Amino acid sequence: MKPIIHNVSETTTHTHTRRFKSFLTDEQVSKHLRGLEAQDKLHRFVLRYLEKSFGYKKLRRRYPTGKYRKVFINKLKELYMAKIYKELGLELTTWSVKHLGLSSQSANAFIADVMVQFGKYRETLIETSKWTDDEKEDYRKKHGKSWFRRHALSYDKTSRTITVQGNNQAEVLSDHHIKIPDFGDIQILQNIKNLKGSKIKIMRIKYIREGEYEFQIVFTTEVERQAIDINNDKEYAGYDWGLLNNEFWHGTDGTVIKLDERVLQRAKQYEEAIKRLDTLIQTCPNKSKLKRYKDQRKRLYAKCTNLLNEEYRRHARLLLDGKTMIVIEDLNAKSMRNETGGKSKKTKGMNKKLALAKPATMRDFIIQRANNIGATVVLVNPNFTSQIEFGVLHEPKKIPLDVREWISEFTGRLIERDYNAAWNILFWGLYPEYHYLVSTGKSAKYLSRTN
Repeated sequence: MKPIIHNVSETTTHTHTRRFKSFLTDEQVSKHLRGLEAQDKLHRFVLRYLEKSFGYKKLRRRYPTGKYRKVFINKLKELYMAKIYKELGLELTTWSVKHLGLSSQSANAFIADVMVQFGKYRETLIETSKWTDDEKEDYRKKHGKSWFRRHALSYDKTSRTITVQGNNQAEVLSDHHIKIPDFGDIQILQNIKNLKGSKIKIMRIKYIREGEYEFQIVFTTEVERQAIDINNDKEYAGYDWGLLNNEFWHGTDGTVIKLDERVLQRAKQYEEAIKRLDTLIQTCPNKSKLKRYKDQRKRLYAKCTNLLNEEYRRHARLLLDGKTMIVIEDLNAKSMRNETGGKSKKTKGMNKKLALAKPATMRDFIIQRANNIGATVVLVNPNFTSQIEFGVLHEPKKIPLDVREWISEFTGRLIERDYNAAWNILFWGLYPEYHYLVSTGKSAKYLSRTN
């Protein structure tokens, strides 16, 4: 039987964004503002349609992905266009920037982004729909809203960024000027002469504050994938993710990577300060003070995010340097909470750490690093990786979180929890046909994937 990596692509796709301070003319500022207003109106229309078509009452309906999503986006544009033209009393049949305030390409990018966000919300919705009636009622009493509004997208979204599809039509005019579709000549503070001749497909113009804008260029590079020698176990490893004692990673190669205690403490301080500001924001009647509190909260949140992102990058480097492939769990906060179970003090402490160390975000940083260097990341379904003894077929055993090792009742061996899980992750990731879930009727096709 061949491992899943047998059919991986020959390249990885590395995407990164460069940011520049930009200066817009009065005409460009007016165009950008009108575009943001158009996006907000489009956002409400698209969100209303998605909730009606794929919301909590239509969870069995297939959500558009791949090529079907492109067709669906065009359908949404046609419906929105017809609605606006009817309101304006126009009989046009094609997209008009003049009347709609946004280019067709920018509308495509914006709707695609909303659909991705709604798709993530829908995953939460599917899980929440499995709650009992009592659990749903408890949530309503505690949060003052229905279960299906949990993590729902807001209709009051205020746009700040407009995406411009370059289609290789962007042209660097000089050291500080670039010509782009829809907006024309944009002045850039930094020197951009090294971008001359670059094929630029996607750009964004972001409103920062009064009179200040950020120009973003999204670069996509194809990187040759490193060859993987499956017979050389020094080139790859499986890693189990845990949070006990700040030990985040345990590898089949014996590697243990810890979260920097200084980072954790600093992040906690930011979180506590943000909570205090949240209380002030909810009770403050003074508009000027309210604005100041919201600005302070925004800055603290950005500092906390940047702090943790740097720690995620450090972990990604440690995991991937010297490796052509790693196998990790396809984790999110929910699956980690499922792993902890119960409501003990230790579990509550772990859930607090989960609020700081976001599993899906760290996973994305690891994939980003792998794509940059041409390494392979295999992501495996995390269910039962800690509850099955590696190499033994048996029913899962729910083992308390504080039990880190035990004597196997099947083989008499000493089992180290994290090391055992890391081997399950490695083997099930490479050979999903052996994942425990296959024995319950799940298809191996959806239990493992690669970058």
